[in-house]
Amino acid sequence: MQSDRDDAFYWLKCHQYPRKWAGEVYALTRWIPLVGLAAPRVIAHKSDTPAVLMSEMAGATGDTVDLPPHREEALWRQAGMYLARLHTLENDWFGAVNVDGSHQGMPHGDPVAFICHSIENRLIQGRDEGLFDAAEQAFIVAAANDWTPALEGEIPRAIHRDYSPRNWMVAHDGTLTGVI
Repeated sequence: MQSDRDDAFYWLKCHQYPRKWAGEVYALTRWIPLVGLAAPRVIAHKSDTPAVLMSEMAGATGDTVDLPPHREEALWRQAGMYLARLHTLENDWFGAVNVDGSHQGMPHGDPVAFICHSIENRLIQGRDEGLFDAAEQAFIVAAANDWTPALEGEIPRAIHRDYSPRNWMVAHDGTLTGVI
């Protein structure tokens, strides 16, 4: 979509899942300004049909640029430093966030309980949809019992659920210029 200005473009992103839409709008409006890297500016958002209108960002996505090895390594380092800054943002609870910063559903203060609850819900959903046989279900339960105690004491932090080169904006010289 082109704006009234000849040089400004906007993207309308429609979401299938309202919970993910809310988290994206919250992140773009609240988290991104705190970590100091460019990101699309939210022009408007609408909850009844989960959509967000965003400014376009200059550059190409990181998965489409062809860089020499030393430039690619530098890009990955820049992206890692940005992600480290994002992970400094703490919260009081684990779980999905609404646009206003409140929790979606029940907030969890215990990371082990949160992950166990999430795994249990996914396991039920997968079982009901016929995605897991009995052996696979048993494996998932055993793995959860073995691995989730390692999360004890973790602090709720901001995350980017799809942090990969396809969401990095990169200048022609390989410099990370923003994250979408």
